[in-house]
Amino acid sequence: MRRLLLGIALGLIAGCGSTPPASVTAPLNNAPRSMSAPSSTCEAPLRLPFSLDGIPGITVVSRDRATIAITNGTDRAYSYRVAGWEPASLDTGCARIELETARGPIGAGRTVNATLSYLVDRADIPITVAFWDAPCGEACTATPIAGVLVERSPIEPGQS
Repeated sequence: MRRLLLGIALGLIAGCGSTPPASVTAPLNNAPRSMSAPSSTCEAPLRLPFSLDGIPGITVVSRDRATIAITNGTDRAYSYRVAGWEPASLDTGCARIELETARGPIGAGRTVNATLSYLVDRADIPITVAFWDAPCGEACTATPIAGVLVERSPIEPGQS
């Protein structure tokens, strides 16, 4: 429950306030599903509290629709969070709410396989991986230092 509330709070922050620099705003051309009544449509750009410039030496690859591989080719450890960004109609207008699927540390020279869990069949929402240069666990509210937008694979899980 704490993780869900944190995700909602971060999503509300991401949808409010001033417009971030163009480098962190990625408008989406897909027709997103709204969290409000099925008959309404909420189109919200992806505004994140971190840049999508990534970190040199860290790669994120979508192996199939259910799994991504995060490889840390650097000589230091980082923390990561995998999340989808659900469009939602709020009292203040359209915004995106963060839906976290995985979080943890990634050591130097390591690869972590993370699942997209309940977002596997949600091709209409963007997936990001955010990074911290210090440990950032479940209750972490620190702003990530960087992130990447995941290019999702069309391959079905279990196929080669």
